[in-house]
Amino acid sequence: IELLSSAGEQVQGPPGKMGPAGPIGSDGPKGERGDPGAPGLEDLKNMEARLNATEKLVEELKQQNTDLVDELQVLRSMEARLNSTEDQVKKLQNSGNEGNTKVAFSVSLYKYGKGFTGPFDTDTIVVFKRVLTNFGDAYNPLTGRFTAPVDGVYYFSFTAFGFGSSILMGTALYKNEELVVSVYEYQSAGDDHEYGSNSAVLQLKANDTAYIYLPQGRKVYDDDVGRTTFAGYLLWTL
Repeated sequence: IELLSSAGEQVQGPPGKMGPAGPIGSDGPKGERGDPGAPGLEDLKNMEARLNATEKLVEELKQQNTDLVDELQVLRSMEARLNSTEDQVKKLQNSGNEGNTKVAFSVSLYKYGKGFTGPFDTDTIVVFKRVLTNFGDAYNPLTGRFTAPVDGVYYFSFTAFGFGSSILMGTALYKNEELVVSVYEYQSAGDDHEYGSNSAVLQLKANDTAYIYLPQGRKVYDDDVGRTTFAGYLLWTL
């Protein structure tokens, strides 16, 4: 409050009472985030502990991996030894069985009666029906085929008999589908009794077959004497 003195000068009066407070203003803009401070000693200790734990875990995993590789190598070695042992056992078993294998047969064409077989329009397997011996049951009297039971060396022989004149007589020994040896004879007039024989030593694998073919156009004769025959036996196993 300004007052005028008696001389007309302005004089400052005593201060008046403070008025009521005004409204609060709005917040000002936020300041920028400051740089983080350097880690403290406690943080460094925690980081070191975590690093040590991680390094220890890595070493343990490496050791476990090394142990697993070693165990795998041991298992593979054991598997190889087991396979080798099993192979040896099988060979010994087969050797023992083969050493005890007895194979031999002898057969003739007719079981009863007498007569001709053939001639046929195609090559035909001769089925020898009269079985004299058949050790090992390798010869099948239903099909005429001998089937090798084991790998080995076998001996075979066969005889064909021709009766009558002006005929073609003959047979052939086959291994699987391959001709091995044969006999052949043309009996002219007046030559009415003729034999033909042949033999072979064959190396056969198990399940190989041997049999006698009657070639196309030929015929053989047999009776109760057993003139047309087929025989074979195992010499040794392989």
